[in-house]
Amino acid sequence: MLTRDCPPPGEPDHDESIRIIHAALDAGINFLGTADVYSTGESEEIVGKALASGKRDDVVLASRRAEREQVQGPPSAARPPARFDMSDPANQRKLDAAEKLAQRAEQAGITLIELALAFALNHPAVTAAIIGPRTVGHLESQLTAAEIELTGNVLDRIEARAARASGAAPPA
Repeated sequence: MLTRDCPPPGEPDHDESIRIIHAALDAGINFLGTADVYSTGESEEIVGKALASGKRDDVVLASRRAEREQVQGPPSAARPPARFDMSDPANQRKLDAAEKLAQRAEQAGITLIELALAFALNHPAVTAAIIGPRTVGHLESQLTAAEIELTGNVLDRIEARAARASGAAPPA
C-alpha cells in the first residue's frame, strides 16, 4: 500500500499540493498523513481544502502533532555534517551500495526510486510505503512502483547489500 505524506516539508504551493492530493486519491491512495509542522504549519489547511470537495469520506487521515519548540531550522540542520563526509569509509560503502542498486535498477528497466518503493511494497515486514511527491510528475513516477513485483531472492539480495553497506551482518 502506498500512502502520501502531504504536503512534504518545505514551502507549500497550495494549488499544486491540492492537485497532487487529488491525483493520489484518483490513483487509489486512500491514506494521507500530515503534521502540524509540515509546510510551516500550512499542511493541515491544504489537506482540508483538498478534501473539502467531498473526498473526505474516501480517506484515512492521520495527523501528527509535534512540539513546535523542538523544530528549529531546516531538517538538514539537525543532521550531523559527518553524515555526508565521503572520506568516511562507512559513507563510501553506503554510496557504493546505492550506486550498485542504481545499476541493478537500470538493468531491470526501472528507476532507483521505483526499486526502493517496490522493495518496501514487496517486503513482508513493511505495511505501507510513505511517499511525499512534490509534483504530480513525481507522484506519477512513484505510482509505477506498485506494479513491480520483486522475488524473495531479489529482496534478500537488496537486504544483504544494505546490511553490508551499514556494516551490519547480512540477514540469515
